[in-house]
Amino acid sequence: MMNHKIYNEIKEMKSLMEEMTDSSEFWDAMDGDPGDMCSLLCHWMRQSLTWSHAKRTALWAVIQSGAFTPTGYGFYLPPTSEAMKNYKTIDRRFKKRLPITVKVVCKGKDWDTFEINPFTGDWKWL
Repeated sequence: MMNHKIYNEIKEMKSLMEEMTDSSEFWDAMDGDPGDMCSLLCHWMRQSLTWSHAKRTALWAVIQSGAFTPTGYGFYLPPTSEAMKNYKTIDRRFKKRLPITVKVVCKGKDWDTFEINPFTGDWKWL
């Protein structure tokens, strides 16, 4: 069963991201460019540096779900079947400022896998 605090954080995080991404101007500016998508993810991750563990877990969960991307964009942190274990691994790498592997899908195009470093903003295709 999911921790009640994490559940509440997920609801709050989802709401925050939906507000941020709810404008067509925002998504028109992104235009499905992988660099823009990775930059956006890096921005959210850097913001989360000072957050609690529960709030960061909520960030990973919302990113994983793709629920904040109604126009067909999404970030996925694989593997989905081991989500909580994966969040812990990501969180450890994140705290050590190591690159994180993510999958990005833009406007329903095929999956692309990237390695990103939220702290430098660097990213590359894998």
